[in-house]
Formats: sequence, structure tokens, C-alpha cells
Amino acid sequence: PIAVYATLTIPQVMLLEAFLSFLGLGIQPPMSSWGTLIRYGVESMEEYSWLLIYPGLTFTITLFASMPWPCAIICFSLKLNGDLSPSTLSDVPMNTCALGNFACSLS
Repeated sequence: PIAVYATLTIPQVMLLEAFLSFLGLGIQPPMSSWGTLIRYGVESMEEYSWLLIYPGLTFTITLFASMPWPCAIICFSLKLNGDLSPSTLSDVPMNTCALGNFACSLS
């Protein structure tokens, strides 16, 4: 359960840190962060657009790569087929994928 929770929390923490750094409340220069790189790209985007495009795309790819996509795809396809019944998260066994108000077994 701890490993699953940590895996699901990593993208949220990355996004929160980048957002705070973008606003100037997170990691300060000279240390770099996704948020500070994107903020610097926004400040100079008229002259040097690649300073915004490359960090933004790389950050987006990193977030998508760290999300539990196979689980979401399985649950979404089962939901479309009508094979998925609503379940509360307290009733979900350990080997299941929970997505919103639905849960599907991965075994």
C-alpha cells in the first residue's frame, strides 16, 4: 500500500513543486526547477521561444510518464463496455485499480 500511494503521489508532488517555483515561492535561483525554467521561458518567450517550449514539453512528458496509465486505460475501457460496477474505495482490495468512483480488479 505504501509503494502504491508513493507512486500515485509522485506526479502530484512534482506538479505542486513546479507550480510553486513558477510563482516564485518554491526553489530559488541559482538552483533549477521545472517551474523556474518555465517561468524564465515565459519571461523571454518573445525572443527565445525554445526556452519555454522545451522545458514545458519535457515536464509534460515526465508527468505523463510517471502516472499509472495502464491502470487508467484498463479501468476506462471496462467502464465504456459496462463491465465495471461502482465501488467505494474502502471496499477495494489490494490488487485493484481505483479510478474515481470506480474500481476494477487487475488480477
